[in-house]
Amino acid sequence: MEPVTLSRPKFGERLRQLKQPSFGSILKSMDGRAGWYTFNEKMLRGYVRMQAEGSGVELNGERAAPKQQIHVPMNARNGYKGRPTIPAGVKPKGEGSDEEPRR
Repeated sequence: MEPVTLSRPKFGERLRQLKQPSFGSILKSMDGRAGWYTFNEKMLRGYVRMQAEGSGVELNGERAAPKQQIHVPMNARNGYKGRPTIPAGVKPKGEGSDEEPRR
């Protein structure tokens, strides 16, 4: 049997079809991770891995979902300047106070 080569858009379309009930709902999307999918059944995952190995397809291996990075924009529009400010009249503990801190 000749291997079938799919274009990138066609491959993406086929992956998305595997999420539909008419194709068995084999895959489901990971929340907040565009392009990441998980198998609905662990056994299907094993079967796909065995078929890939039997067909000589090298898989990239296992890896956990990467931790999401949070980006905090620093601009004048939202007022974030990159350093904390203390309101006037408020003194942090230990600065300018004659009293001993309570224990």
